[in-house]
Amino acid sequence: MFLKKKHIIVVMVSSFIVSLVLVSTILGYNLYLQYKKDTFRIKYRNSIAKITADLFSKDLVLSNMKIRFYENDAKIPADMPVFEGAVKNNSNKTVTLLIIEMSFQDPNGRVLYKDWFYPIGEGRSENISSHYAGNRTGRVLLPGDGVSFRYILKNCSADLAREISYDPSFAKSEPNKNVKLECSISGMNVL
Repeated sequence: MFLKKKHIIVVMVSSFIVSLVLVSTILGYNLYLQYKKDTFRIKYRNSIAKITADLFSKDLVLSNMKIRFYENDAKIPADMPVFEGAVKNNSNKTVTLLIIEMSFQDPNGRVLYKDWFYPIGEGRSENISSHYAGNRTGRVLLPGDGVSFRYILKNCSADLAREISYDPSFAKSEPNKNVKLECSISGMNVL
């Protein structure tokens, strides 16, 4: 039985299309499996950091938490609120990753703004500056050491941040009781 030229072309094009669909399906399935593996790895790592924070956060002391505006700093625009604070490691463990969650809440507990940042660890962004007290360790917080930090709140409106920030050195300046600043340690890794 002989095939005509016309039929050979149809068979070849159809075979090519079927092969292309098969290869695309296999490639897509492998990409999906890799994505799923990466997603589960991230979820696992985040859950371990959260559990560790639940266990060891009582040994870390957050202090001097406030919102400020820097008028005369060339690195920070004047209308950008800056979250400042310090953390001290009172545990006998070395902290390799620290995630701090800060939020602004109204009197009813409704969250008006929420942000997370990494003053210590591999997730540390360029949006933060840290100043270590004690041994200068770079990316870890040794037992007994402390670190102060400044974090620029890029997505927070200046008006909302001004509701909280105030300068207690001025007699007529009082904090607004309608919006409050909440801070907590939401994740950490220790050695």
